[in-house]
Amino acid sequence: MRRFVNGSQEAWDDLARRASRACVVITGCRLPPGCQPGTARIGFELHPAEAILFVDKGIRYHGDSLALDEWLRNGEVRFPALEDLRAWLRREIAPLLGTDAALRPPGPLVPASLTTRSVATRPAMPADLTELDAVSSTAAGHAAARIEIADLIRELGSCVFGQDSALHALADRAVQHVRRTSPRRPATLFALGPTGVGKTTAALALAQSLGTLLGGRWSSLIRLNMNEYAERHRVSQLFGAPPSYVGYGDATPLSHGLAAQPESVVLFDEIDKAHPDILVALMSAMDAGQLQVSGPMASGGNVDCRRAFFFFTSNVDVSAAITELDALGTGAPVAAVCRRHLTAGGVRPELVGRISSFLVFRPLSGRARAEIATSAIGNVAREYGLQVAWVAPDVVSLIVSRPYDDLGARPDEYYIDELLGAEFSRYAMEGGNPSVRIEAAPQPVCLPAGAAPS
Repeated sequence: MRRFVNGSQEAWDDLARRASRACVVITGCRLPPGCQPGTARIGFELHPAEAILFVDKGIRYHGDSLALDEWLRNGEVRFPALEDLRAWLRREIAPLLGTDAALRPPGPLVPASLTTRSVATRPAMPADLTELDAVSSTAAGHAAARIEIADLIRELGSCVFGQDSALHALADRAVQHVRRTSPRRPATLFALGPTGVGKTTAALALAQSLGTLLGGRWSSLIRLNMNEYAERHRVSQLFGAPPSYVGYGDATPLSHGLAAQPESVVLFDEIDKAHPDILVALMSAMDAGQLQVSGPMASGGNVDCRRAFFFFTSNVDVSAAITELDALGTGAPVAAVCRRHLTAGGVRPELVGRISSFLVFRPLSGRARAEIATSAIGNVAREYGLQVAWVAPDVVSLIVSRPYDDLGARPDEYYIDELLGAEFSRYAMEGGNPSVRIEAAPQPVCLPAGAAPS
């Protein structure tokens, strides 16, 4: 971040020219203290009446800056012009980086990695290209990552509840992949089970957890809703348009995302909805570790995806598969059962046959729903600038006592905002202690943390 705070006017003018043509993404940016992971991708996008500063989502922040917390939670912050964006960085972010960043005279701004082609105005110095003081804390090149399965299970379990078996399988496969120094293909994971039980959340948690444990590596998440790629003409919006076609060279979420950060978690949500042409391209990448794309950013028409995680989800009804696995008990041939039932449910057998690990997510238990609801209360409270220190069990019981429908726990968060949103808003407007306890009687009420119930 120091390179943005201290960038010269000439460098910012150069960035403005690039950002007006395409989103400029800079990788490996060191974030202020209190952020987990400590590094992230930052993007600049410039329009005639708006400048946008992007950042990877899923970053945790444990600090006092409301501006930084809001930026990290939203994944972006918008300004009327680039100069306003630059002023915000110096005003809000510079003090968090230390007095040297806030007071040092402006220096050159040379991005470390751009998704647009760079036109250098002078030779870049090493300190311009990276945060040198962070190099000692990260592995050089593609050295084997130091990570333990138990640590990853603990991190995943703080985000996904009631799916111990699936999380153990996910952690085992993830650790195996990140420890490889020369993988031949991406890790392929397929999460199956009812809707609303944590499949998508597990993919988000994987990127967040690996980033926390590995100093920012694999913290990048590329999320693709395959419902949006059900038609043939959308294929080019994923892999790039051919030369001479409209859109050639435009940034695409998959190809440019992987080119900028090969160590990424790529979530293909509801893969069974994707057009067959997309599946053919993905199957080639799963075999060869090279994603065939079209565009000037590709080297030889390929993007290396060997170090990535391909995480697939599907809402194909596999209740019969879960019943069969439960009946077989320990030692059941999980992969064989899942492949058979997914194929019967309409997922292409060529894709299913290339999956290395299957993650079986089961319906939520009552305790799991209580854990999810309690966590969701904290998430909703943070949207109002509050931190929940305690929730009365009766409040949680009120939420989880609602009928459990086919959407799993997903509607609970909507109900929480309906139940507690007005109270959160009232308390936040009073400007009291942002750390609150939530009591149940006679109606849910927010009190300062440590205060006795009224």
